[in-house]
Amino acid sequence: MTVSREAARTCAGARPARRAAARVAPALFAALAALAGCGERLRAPVEPPPAPPPAPPAVRAVSPAPRSTGVLYDEAIWIEFSLPVDAATLTPNNVYLKLDTARQPVTLSWDAARGRLALVPGVRLRLRRTYTVEITPRVRTASGAAVAPQGWFWQFTTNSLRRIARPRPADGVAGESPVTRLAWEATDAESGPVDYVAWIGPDSAAIAQRAVAPIAASRRATWFPRSPWPLGTRLYWTVSATHVETRERMDGPVWRFDTLPPDTPLDSIVVAPASWGYCQHSTGRSFCGSGQIVAGQSYTNAIRWRMPGGDALRLAAARVTFGTSTSQAPAAYRPALFATEGAWEGCSVTQNRPAHDPLLELASDGASLNTGAVTFRSTLFAAHLEASVRDAGVYGYTVRTSGPNVSLSLVTSPTQPNPVQGGLTLFVYRTGAP
Repeated sequence: MTVSREAARTCAGARPARRAAARVAPALFAALAALAGCGERLRAPVEPPPAPPPAPPAVRAVSPAPRSTGVLYDEAIWIEFSLPVDAATLTPNNVYLKLDTARQPVTLSWDAARGRLALVPGVRLRLRRTYTVEITPRVRTASGAAVAPQGWFWQFTTNSLRRIARPRPADGVAGESPVTRLAWEATDAESGPVDYVAWIGPDSAAIAQRAVAPIAASRRATWFPRSPWPLGTRLYWTVSATHVETRERMDGPVWRFDTLPPDTPLDSIVVAPASWGYCQHSTGRSFCGSGQIVAGQSYTNAIRWRMPGGDALRLAAARVTFGTSTSQAPAAYRPALFATEGAWEGCSVTQNRPAHDPLLELASDGASLNTGAVTFRSTLFAAHLEASVRDAGVYGYTVRTSGPNVSLSLVTSPTQPNPVQGGLTLFVYRTGAP
């Protein structure tokens, strides 16, 4: 085993075997599905805020209603007065929006014709939290009397889901690849678990009615296609979210995107690794910069490639082939390619870092191309690679096996002629984009 640079690091903790990891994804998916269907609340239900004191006569109406729960986080907040009010006293020092005891930034907007004061929060309201609107005795009527001589407040509690918005691809765009991933804004993690279901197809009415089979059910606000989207097609898609604990449901709008024309020219390029490394558990050492990574039950590894493009990148497919240190067929050691979680560099690989993503087994169809070689390819792998360039939060890859330790050979220069050594072959659409 030849190493060009060695970084001595401690590999802490135990790493389960590849076979054990392979059981994580289906087991976790089954658990999520069971939880989504049972309707249990894992937290205590949100109780209404305590009853406020009676509203002063000068206050005609407020919104949201006192003690209301499940209030949409972006619902308008306002106070209507029944008497003329001195507008000069309607200031953030006299009218508050509070979360617990902390005042929140607000902009006050006074509509004299309606006698309505609107409070526009400077930040988005948090979910499943109780907010207080308070009027101090310093707010005065036009005659100089206090609107609320003792002060007055009321409270409301926000809902549990964010609106489904900020789609990726953006609504109405054209020229998307057959492996483009779908993504949307996620509900804040602090609100609790959320189940997302996505639909996609060429019939906008059927998608709007959720009248076709969904393509995805996930706890994540993203979906990587498992089979390619058809070329030359306008696709409509939408998402629904259900909060596991509160059972609140939010339906998103219908968005659309167009895939590339079927006659779009296609090129193939081979790119070299950009960063890679591995950790030997028995010695606690991490190795990087060599011509290999090592996979097996007693090793952790990670790799990513020098991807071209940027947001203009459109992939049709991708494959990677490694030379191996064994003449056994891949079925003997069951190699699989997973996405990694969290940012990492090759020399920072340890026993537990980076972790693999058990729900994103990108390719496990390794096949012997010749003696001592293994290849990985899948639509999911190509989709993940494209997203790694176009979007944030996609970090790299790791090879795991359930059999003996296997050295995987790499090309460290794109000028080397042999692509059967860790070179990544990309099939790229020539779109004419810069």
